[in-house]
Amino acid sequence: MRPSPKPAATVFCSTSCSACGRPARAHFLSAWATYFEHPVSWQAAIQEHQQVLDAIEAGDASAARKAMQKHLKQAHRRYSASWRRAPAR
Repeated sequence: MRPSPKPAATVFCSTSCSACGRPARAHFLSAWATYFEHPVSWQAAIQEHQQVLDAIEAGDASAARKAMQKHLKQAHRRYSASWRRAPAR
């Protein structure tokens, strides 16, 4: 069994939000992802995280910004799709 990507994603969200001056948002994003994501979407999120990190490591602020915007839009799409599939309570 492969280890869960959730801890690494939580660290990514927490670190990114703190670096942007929004540490409280990290908790929300981590809880959101934990409840609604599944293995396929986690893999997509991890690839998106890597694109952000690659741009940061390259010192390319514009590419990092674009990669993060893309990640947030995709995360919203994944969340919305999961929400629509969730059973009524």
